[in-house]
Formats: sequence, C-alpha cells, structure tokens
Amino acid sequence: MARSKEPSYFSEIVKVALRDVGNQLLLSDKDSISLISPIIQINEHTYELSFEADISIVPDTLVANIRHSFEKLELPERYIVEVINCSNREVSYSYRVMMSQEESIIPCLGRRLPYNCYRIRILFIEETAVLGGDNVLVWASLCLISIAGIGFLYVAKKKNRKNNEASEQIRIGKYSFYPDKNFLEKEGRRISLTTKERELMQLFSQHQNETIKREVLVKEVWEDQGVIVGRSLDAFISRLRKKLQDDPSVNIINIHGVGYKLEVL
Repeated sequence: MARSKEPSYFSEIVKVALRDVGNQLLLSDKDSISLISPIIQINEHTYELSFEADISIVPDTLVANIRHSFEKLELPERYIVEVINCSNREVSYSYRVMMSQEESIIPCLGRRLPYNCYRIRILFIEETAVLGGDNVLVWASLCLISIAGIGFLYVAKKKNRKNNEASEQIRIGKYSFYPDKNFLEKEGRRISLTTKERELMQLFSQHQNETIKREVLVKEVWEDQGVIVGRSLDAFISRLRKKLQDDPSVNIINIHGVGYKLEVL
C-alpha cells in the first residue's frame, strides 16, 4: 500500500506527479506545443492542474495516467478527481479511487469530453477521514450527484443534437465553419477547434481575403486574459493552417510586418 510522504516533501511530489499527468494528457491529445500552468495547492489535501490551451479529455486516459503517476511516486491510493469547466465552474467529470475496487467509483469511461478549458482538481482522502469523518461522505455524495447530473446533461444534449446541427455555418472554400459548435466540416469530416482557434477563425471568416492587423487579432482574442506569450498567436495560426491544408484554395498568409489574411481563391 502506498504511504504519504513526509509533510515537507509531499506537496512537491504531488506537483511533480500532476505535471507528469498533464504532459501525458497533452501528448495523448496530440498537443506538443501548449504549456501546463503552475500546479496550485488549494489546501493541505487539494491540488489543481490546469493548461494554457483548451484540451479534450478521455476519462479512460485520465484515470490511467493519474494512477500510473501516483503509483510511480508512491502517493496515497485514496483520492477524488474532478474535471472542472473553467467558464461555468461546473464539474464535467469526477470519480473516486479507493484501495479496494469495490469502494472505487469510476463512471462514464469511453466518453470523451469536448475541447474546452478544464481544471483538474485532486483531493487526497485521509485514512482517518475514511474511517469516521464526515468530510469524505460529503465529497462522495457530491461526486455521485455530479455524476447523475452529467448523465442527465448527456442525454439532453444527445436528444437536441440533431436540432442544433442546423446552426449557423460559414463557407470557407470547401469547408463549413460552425462558430457556435467549435468545429470545421469538410465532406462529412469534422475537425475540432479549440476556443482560441475558433475565435481566430471567426475573425478570419468575417474578413475573408482581407488583411487583419496583428494587434487586432491579439486584442480581440487575448486582451481579456492579460499579456500573452509572444509567439502564441503564431502557434495558433500554424495550427489553423494544418486544419485547413486539405483545401489548396484556402490559406492563412502572413503579411510581413502587418498581420495575417485568410486567402480564399
């Protein structure tokens, strides 16, 4: 059985483990560019992992990566994991791991969470609390309630999916762009977009074949989030180019010293 580390080192070891988890999640999402934000310790038993860019999370991968990293560093085997949506602060996915499989609750495996901004929160459960404390009972109840809520939302969204397909679309060469759905579509194939990619694409789609100044792109997409890394815009433009590469009539070109232009022939 894994034991807790000495108090003076425990938080540092947890942070190392969560950085490893974050790296594996990004790699599984085929993202080798985005950064992992600093790990935050909320209190003695709770830590939070977040990312620079939007990410899609597969519960199976999340569960396996956390278990593997925690086992390597001999971290406690009792914990609750919550995946929190940054925008509305709702729990998009959660599960509980205990030493015995019978006590663990790991629902909804195989259902990918769509691209969005997520924070992953880890609560380590003390052994004394497991034996008699009320805190864990509260956390377990909240976990079960959130799981039920997720199931309800999943069914509701599934029922409304066909109606929502008729939402706004913008033609860009051979692509159809759905700004309210965060994806491009070409010949029936969907290409997912992160929130930032969608915001950039929306600006370009509204100004096809027009040069947009670099400072305008930065102001519209990043101003409300403080100073950005110097090359973030260029990195996101590069991602969009790759997602548009199947249509040679569409390209995002660099207007040297000015900005970018979505060129549609």
